Amino acid sequence: MRQYSRPLIVSFSLIALIVIVLLANRSPSLNAGLPLTQVFDDSPQGFTVRYPAEWDYTIPMQGLMLLGPTSTLFQAKPGPTFTVQRLGPLGSFGTLEEALDLYLRRGPLRSDRFWVQQGDITSTTLLDRAALRVEIEGKENEDSPESRGRILATLAQNTFVYIIALTAPLEEWPTIEPTLQAMLESLQILE
Repeated sequence: MRQYSRPLIVSFSLIALIVIVLLANRSPSLNAGLPLTQVFDDSPQGFTVRYPAEWDYTIPMQGLMLLGPTSTLFQAKPGPTFTVQRLGPLGSFGTLEEALDLYLRRGPLRSDRFWVQQGDITSTTLLDRAALRVEIEGKENEDSPESRGRILATLAQNTFVYIIALTAPLEEWPTIEPTLQAMLESLQILE
């Protein structure tokens, strides 16, 4: 039987302990989203959505809800957001394409903002409903960081138009996109 010196055993033990601590404290995978442990359900006839515990929400006006880290929502620090906006019935706009176009022209693509549409608007599905999707990049004003956004438009059963916007600073997008996508997949439109 081979004999090992006490210093060598202690060294191997310390190395093993360090490896265990490093593995336990490592950052989550870039493809792993934050756990969605909270539920927004304050809109009993509108929608529900799950979100991370570290996030909060605000409803600045009727028909508009923003979710994001507290520092982003209430301290104006750049960060990811998940926005749900309930517009009027489809009859007010004509088509879903026209509703999305109006939202973009009055919102991120307004002349006093610095966003640019990335590619064409594409057809997709959301919650097993027909939807439109568009990607944007830019910033709100000259001082804000470059950001990325994904905007989707769909209809509730009662034909009200819903706009869902996922945004984050460009450098955060790769790590936060899985969380935003998981939130989108948890969204339930109830009307």
